Amino acid sequence: QPRPTQEARAASPQPTPTPASLPTVVARVNGQDIPLADFQRQLANAQAYLLSQNAIDPNTPEGQDALKALRQQVLDQLIDQVLIVQAAKRMGITVTDEELEASIEAIKKDLGSEEAFQRSLATNNLTEEQFRKLQRQQLISRKLIDTITADVPEKAEQVHARHILVDSREKAEEILKQLEQGADFAELAKKYSIDETSRENGGDLGWFPRGVVLPEFEKVAFSLKPGERSGVVETSYGFHIIEVLEREVRPIPPDMLEGLRQQKVLDWLKAERAKADIQKFIGE
Repeated sequence: QPRPTQEARAASPQPTPTPASLPTVVARVNGQDIPLADFQRQLANAQAYLLSQNAIDPNTPEGQDALKALRQQVLDQLIDQVLIVQAAKRMGITVTDEELEASIEAIKKDLGSEEAFQRSLATNNLTEEQFRKLQRQQLISRKLIDTITADVPEKAEQVHARHILVDSREKAEEILKQLEQGADFAELAKKYSIDETSRENGGDLGWFPRGVVLPEFEKVAFSLKPGERSGVVETSYGFHIIEVLEREVRPIPPDMLEGLRQQKVLDWLKAERAKADIQKFIGE
């Protein structure tokens, strides 16, 4: 007997769970249900991993709080996954059976054998059918993320800047006066800056593109020409004096590029969540 498709299951009416009973569905995203069984399996795997890493102690209040937070994280991940699959369908992004088979064969090869693959399924409480569904979702997610982040440039205008960070406007104003009287920027940074990561380098922050520092800091840094210095700039970290040393279009370092890609995906997910119809049937 053929099984109903995921779309057919999503379209079929589901009874609204009552608070007194354990719901069979933990959330509904644009009419598509997330089954309790999926949530329980993913939560159990996440808990087992954290316990194996000694990351949480369930016998402490902090550990219990962490487990409670983990429940919400797992639910949010499942909701995000549904949003991604729904968006991919709208955008015509698909994964062929051949692509799926190739990825599974690559996983089996990495694990070393079919037996090791089956053991991995058992460890993660997955049937082969469940794994194939998750793997297809994973491949769709990768394609969608590549589409979303396609316009993140590998090269961009960057500034090479240094700064002095202090905890009061008065102190920053005093340092600014010393700079105007000819004091050495690097020496003052070593003496006064509370930014431990850049202080010993005379406040040098290296090169950075737009999108990786605080907006207030970025706005000022990118308004300066090489050799120019800012006034006092306030951010959530404190009070800065910024000096731009160089400015040019450069390749973005891989770790910074990955950060920009991740932020683009997070912004996209936030927008998708804002316009989605999301119902949660388990406690926050």
